[in-house]
Amino acid sequence: MRTVSRRAFAICLWCVVLALGLGAALAQKPNDGQGYKPLVETDSLLVRLREWSKKIPNVKCDFRQEKRAALLLNASVASGRFYYRNDASVRFTYEQPERLVLIVRPDSLLMEVDGKRTEIPLKGKGLKRGNPLMAEMQKLVRASLGGDLQAVKGQYGVEYASNGKLLRIVFIPKNQMVKQMLSRVSIYMEQARFRVEELVIQESNGDTLSYRFSNHVECLELPEELFTLGHGRK
Repeated sequence: MRTVSRRAFAICLWCVVLALGLGAALAQKPNDGQGYKPLVETDSLLVRLREWSKKIPNVKCDFRQEKRAALLLNASVASGRFYYRNDASVRFTYEQPERLVLIVRPDSLLMEVDGKRTEIPLKGKGLKRGNPLMAEMQKLVRASLGGDLQAVKGQYGVEYASNGKLLRIVFIPKNQMVKQMLSRVSIYMEQARFRVEELVIQESNGDTLSYRFSNHVECLELPEELFTLGHGRK
């Protein structure tokens, strides 16, 4: 179940990115090591983020995922279609190298791998009725969708930096259970419009998982069927 948990965890973290607005893909990878300076004053930034979060449209696009690990000579690449609905529902349809569906709804996470379907509840009391790790991630999702990143400061350290063009927001977990899975999550977005360009997840074992978008389209509506298992290719 460790692989399932990592995938589920990554998808919930993506909800944070979407809460801040989804944008076109980068022409090149952000340079994380040069030019970024910590932001001293963040109050006005948080106000702008809060306003932006209220205008999130429905979105569909292509995505490219890269996994880099110490034991891999080359990055492992996957791709497919991505959907976001502004009620905080998310769908990843992986088409390459294998078919895989991951759906995050406000109360549950749904997965379909090799024809096997799994549902992980995100709400409920006790381990039998809820998944504590996924429930924790939902707190982060709700805080981001509400535009109130300060609300997660008790569980995550949040760092803000800028190179003048791109804004970098880094989440550093404080919860020991979450620390066992990742060390930090970095979000890169256009500073002027809060359009997200890349997400980089650094896992606790030293592996790195990154996501980038292309062919971004904003939609007035996305059907409910997209966010249930059993929906065909779209």
